[in-house]
Amino acid sequence: MVGSEPAESSPHPWTAPQGRRYHLTTPLLHSLFAASAYWRRSGLNRVRAKLQEQPVRTRAKNVILFLGDGMSIPTLTAARIQNAGESSALAFERFPYSGLSKTYCVDSQVADSACSSTAYLSGVKANLGTIGVTAAVVRSDCKASQRPENQVNSILRWAQDAGKLTGIVTTTRVTHASPSGTYAHAATRDWESDKDVRKDKVDPEECPDIAQQLVTGETGRNINVILGGGRREFRSSKVRDEEGEKGHRKDGRDLIDEWRREKKDRRANATYVWDRQGLLGVQPETTDYLLGLFEASHMEYHMAANPDTEPTLSEMVRTAIRVLSKGKEGFFLFVEGGKIDLAHHKARARRALDETIEFAKAVQAAQELTSVQDTLTVVTADHAHTMSISGYPTRGNDILGIAGTSNVDQKPFTTINYANGPGYKRPSKTGARYDLSSDDMANDKYAYPGVFPRETETHGGDDVGVFAIGPWAHLLTGSFEQNVIPYVMGYAACIGPQAAEGFCPDPAVAPAPAPAVVPAGEKRPSARAQAAPAEATDLSPGGAASTAWLWPEQEAASTLATDDADAEVQDASKMSVAPASAPEYESSTSSTEAVDKDKRSRRRHRPRGKGSD
Repeated sequence: MVGSEPAESSPHPWTAPQGRRYHLTTPLLHSLFAASAYWRRSGLNRVRAKLQEQPVRTRAKNVILFLGDGMSIPTLTAARIQNAGESSALAFERFPYSGLSKTYCVDSQVADSACSSTAYLSGVKANLGTIGVTAAVVRSDCKASQRPENQVNSILRWAQDAGKLTGIVTTTRVTHASPSGTYAHAATRDWESDKDVRKDKVDPEECPDIAQQLVTGETGRNINVILGGGRREFRSSKVRDEEGEKGHRKDGRDLIDEWRREKKDRRANATYVWDRQGLLGVQPETTDYLLGLFEASHMEYHMAANPDTEPTLSEMVRTAIRVLSKGKEGFFLFVEGGKIDLAHHKARARRALDETIEFAKAVQAAQELTSVQDTLTVVTADHAHTMSISGYPTRGNDILGIAGTSNVDQKPFTTINYANGPGYKRPSKTGARYDLSSDDMANDKYAYPGVFPRETETHGGDDVGVFAIGPWAHLLTGSFEQNVIPYVMGYAACIGPQAAEGFCPDPAVAPAPAPAVVPAGEKRPSARAQAAPAEATDLSPGGAASTAWLWPEQEAASTLATDDADAEVQDASKMSVAPASAPEYESSTSSTEAVDKDKRSRRRHRPRGKGSD
């Protein structure tokens, strides 16, 4: 953990991957970064790197959409600092193309996860709380939601229609608002089981619940991989699941058994798992369909999960890709880091940042198993949250700690705050502000301060980031409406409504040969190494030169120590290095390997730990 009170005379700690640390005193740190040569070289090399980028213009065989639920821009910044310091980067922040998505819904300035999922998956903005339907359907209007003209298909369905394998992975219930946007049509996100439908005095025969749509619906029953939480939505309230939790269903059905029988009737090799051991024992080469439900409700937070029984998001992603990679026509995979949002709603910033870091690891895991030549990877969020970073804290200060002391009431205040939520601190009877001095901020359940009280913190209306790499990723730049995202992915893969009209990339542009599916326990070379000439060094986390990457502070120390600030031409990406678990990313023809090896060899290296989960 980064220290919260760096002293001028004491070593200044910087968090490195897997808990490794290196130290620079504050005066030295200041002198390194005050060196104008460092910043000039950094800026110029960024320009050089961007000038070398060449977009990948082949058709995408595979598309992976990563959705960080509630992953606002301040969340990214804070997670980056918490993970490895201010000048570091999360894995997907190294992608060559990025933009901003406008998240509002048809009837709301601030989006929820339901209407936004309809936008980024189906290309249509809708009303708050509705899933897979147009804005002609207001929330809870069952009859309107069942009219065919009011239902919209997602890009996952477009992929199925094109013969691709499909999958969804989430840390929430698989029937929750974000993942259900891939397969369901619902007048309200609340109808996860028939119990919820009946509660609203609606006939579940007229409006099937979301869990039923996943098992029996035309789109849902053809999804090859389903991994997440939510067993209770599939089981009867009279039955206890594998961990002793009762189901929610009132119709007496066991949809998990129905899923198994349906796959058996189709003579498909189907596997159901409910714990980590079962997931890790899956044989991808012989598995046609995989259903993994690891909790009765949402999966546990990474910080609270039992690692012996609950898989990580990265482990679920790796398994999903290995199963889906058998598809001759490719695949579409939706991955959600859903607990970022749930932590923010409770103002538990420490957990939200940890979930964001875990989400970034999952993105990295996917990059290690795919090729930028034939796989478009898009990372975005559905909406923001009200968390902010403020207060002029010293660089290196604990992002989750005290930022300073108010010059009005002489009481401390935190760097991270929320606009509202359960972390609101009531003033004393005299009206004095609450004193945070004795609060246990190291507790991962600590609720960070909110401006006004609310049982749960709300979403934010900010634009959210979009990061992309692979075929046609360059189309996702600038500022655009959220509903644009599926059309870009559909164009890149030549699927969806536009494909029927011939609006697709030129098939004559052939991708570079894609490597074979990587066996379990092995990693594909990094995106940078995939694009490099054959003689280039492998710079992936497990590669021979993985220790050659330097943190900015190390880079500066090394450069100044040689007393030759202009001795080397360095790639911009080496000025701000991602954690060890995340390789650098460039476009498919980036040539950072052209850096003069003789000059590069003079750099003083510091070994780095190997990335892991």
